[in-house]
Amino acid sequence: MTVQRGLTTGALVAALAAYSATAADAQTDGPLSVQASPALSSAPGTVDLLIRLDRDDANRALTVEVDSPNLFRSSLIQLDGENAAAVHWVHLTSLPAGHYEVRVTLRLRDGEPTETARSSFTVSQ
Repeated sequence: MTVQRGLTTGALVAALAAYSATAADAQTDGPLSVQASPALSSAPGTVDLLIRLDRDDANRALTVEVDSPNLFRSSLIQLDGENAAAVHWVHLTSLPAGHYEVRVTLRLRDGEPTETARSSFTVSQ
């Protein structure tokens, strides 16, 4: 008897379709959006954040904050105005159990925040 490990072709296609659907959904959420995938995972959790923004010459940075009662992570992504990518992925690993709030803030050339997008996810025991 042969045991096959890993994703079958059908499962791989379904997984890619789920990521594609997430990217498509993010495009319709306004000038800035963030989506966490998966919304529920097991500890130690691994979660991908899909960040989508409209390109604009004034865009200078994204502040990405991931917050729970037991963990806070913050990252700064530099942007080069309208030359910056419209889609950014942030890969989070080794997350302890908890409910997480995600805030992504777009900052303009003057440093002031202009837009904030929010999402959430849960890492279970």
